[in-house]
Amino acid sequence: MYFLWNPDPIAITFADMPVSWYGLLFALGFLFSQRFMIYVYKVERKPAHESLLIYLIIGTAIGARLGHCLFYDPAFYLSHPAEILRIWEGGLASHGAAIGILVTLYIFARRHPEQGFLWLVDRIVICASMVGFLVRVGNFVNSEIPGTPTHSVYGVVFAHDIVASIQTSNPGVNVVGVSAPRKVEGTAAGVVPVTLGFTVVDSDRDAVEKFLRRDLPLAVNSNPLATANIESGILRAAETTVVEVPGGYRVSLTVRAIARHPVQLYEAFFYLILCFLLVRYWYRKRSGIPHGLLLGWFLVVLFSFRFLVEFVKEDAVIVDFLLPLKIGQLLSIPFVLLGLWVVRYARSHSLVGADHSAGEEPRPPNSRRKSP
Repeated sequence: MYFLWNPDPIAITFADMPVSWYGLLFALGFLFSQRFMIYVYKVERKPAHESLLIYLIIGTAIGARLGHCLFYDPAFYLSHPAEILRIWEGGLASHGAAIGILVTLYIFARRHPEQGFLWLVDRIVICASMVGFLVRVGNFVNSEIPGTPTHSVYGVVFAHDIVASIQTSNPGVNVVGVSAPRKVEGTAAGVVPVTLGFTVVDSDRDAVEKFLRRDLPLAVNSNPLATANIESGILRAAETTVVEVPGGYRVSLTVRAIARHPVQLYEAFFYLILCFLLVRYWYRKRSGIPHGLLLGWFLVVLFSFRFLVEFVKEDAVIVDFLLPLKIGQLLSIPFVLLGLWVVRYARSHSLVGADHSAGEEPRPPNSRRKSP
């Protein structure tokens, strides 16, 4: 058993410009962050600053992009620095986003000392959890960040990149269907026969046959995202059947696709649960939270999970020294250690209530301020 996934990543077309589900969900995350922080300021009677959202957007965008470029392919981007600016082509790293957010929030807190850096970050991590949930849902819709092959019942066949390669292989090609049996028997574990149906607008049978033998395999095989989801990694024209229909030919192509872990959904649901727990703790304690405690536990829990989930995530960057760890795992370790240090710092200093940087004396952790 498995799940065949072939969505359209474009949500709407606005003014002749396609808007992806990923972009909409990313924007929704920032909208949630803005509304939640307005509520926090109201509940805790803190002065609100509209510029906070701008800091968050800048920190996330710059940090995520630089993190991808410098952590995952530094040799290429340092030799082609102009490519760093091509953010619309994709390539964002959550570890870099975390660093970017912390840096920009520190700058924001320095300019607005009445906020307090640790007080502010303790609330922002709630927003970060929700943004992480929405971003990973967007990754799933886009068939990005696939997991490793699996024969489990919750394996997902990501067919979009195969379909996209076929669709763009010829102006006269139109993919009309993607199907597969509900249950697979007699094949290698995790391998699913997927039948792709498409039409080719052409009156010349020989031209269509030539296209299927040469141009179509070339188009699909040149797309690493497509071949990553095919067992052999190579599309063979011999796996096709051709039937003449009015206006052209109907082609049926069967490939042995790979079912993979839906690691995007693993992360998405984890972030959603983490967000719920952080909101619940904040709502119960509010100003009684020791400064830095939410930040510390957020770093420990989230990046411990990120370390574990990398074992079932496809990643082309493997670090061969000492341990066979992926770069995402190595990047998670410092965040976990930092989180443990922040938790210890928060508990030992017990700064609660109004931030000490604002000039008010810290209150003991057992004292309570009446909630509005």
